[in-house]
Amino acid sequence: MVDVNPGQDNDLNPDEWDLTTQQLLPHINGVYHVQKIANRAGVDSSLVKAAVQNLVYHGVITIVPIFLYSNVYCLTPMISKLRENEQLRTSFMDFIKKDPHDERIVLFKDVYRMISDFNNHTNVTDICHQYR
Repeated sequence: MVDVNPGQDNDLNPDEWDLTTQQLLPHINGVYHVQKIANRAGVDSSLVKAAVQNLVYHGVITIVPIFLYSNVYCLTPMISKLRENEQLRTSFMDFIKKDPHDERIVLFKDVYRMISDFNNHTNVTDICHQYR
């Protein structure tokens, strides 16, 4: 998936980019992968890949790994660092917010409880159903 880099000011001036990139920018949202961006923008996927590489190089966007609901994810002992390191915990909580301007408060203990339920017998869909 492709997302606008959260560390950037993100006041993108479309005039600074080539026409292909200008066509793609409205479709880069952290949800769509390269092929979907290509389809929605009506641009050949090879051009999208080149434009995405250029935007990554300039630090405008970042590539986010695809998180599949059918996959099984397991915790490692490193999860304890999330509980122990306040800076890591704050960074994590900021990262998981889809909209940085959303003022709703999500408690770390609730998020930690949910991620702690991941094991080698539970897929993401199961966890989502459990926490609905």
